[in-house]
Amino acid sequence: MKMLPMDVVRIIRSFMTFRERSQMINKQWIKEVFYKGIKLGKWKSKRRLYTYMKLFGSCSVNMSWETFCKRMLHRKRRIRDQRDQLTWRAAAMSEMEQKNVCQSCGKNTRSNVFGVHLCPRCRACSRKKFAYMVNVQTAISFGIPRRILKEIPVYYGGMCGKYRFWHEIQELLRDLN
Repeated sequence: MKMLPMDVVRIIRSFMTFRERSQMINKQWIKEVFYKGIKLGKWKSKRRLYTYMKLFGSCSVNMSWETFCKRMLHRKRRIRDQRDQLTWRAAAMSEMEQKNVCQSCGKNTRSNVFGVHLCPRCRACSRKKFAYMVNVQTAISFGIPRRILKEIPVYYGGMCGKYRFWHEIQELLRDLN
């Protein structure tokens, strides 16, 4: 199997959208995609960049933790990590993971679903695969038997009833077939 030279790949990539260019291919691809000093405005893009930095290190995306915190997250101070040292990485982690922020859209929320902060709006949006939740009546109307619903953990959403993640229901149905 032969690989295309990176010069040809760069030319091909210039005709692609940002979403297609920034899909995870390999470390060199990611370095070139994030080489330019870009400013990400959407929570989804910030989350993706944060994940790349955690997986491959800050040098793989040509951005230090300090730059990421200052430019993308608008943080001005470092935070102490588990070893009681001031680090920018701990500041990024506290901003992206530990605050009361919806992990799907980035808005403030107090809702905590199985240890993950998800706002009611994201739980009701069917386009968000891992955030979409359905109640018992909706699942039954889709034709899901009650015996399958009993096997999936339940989130009690106040007066609205018992909610379950839709992707878990589909996964369980796939395993049974």
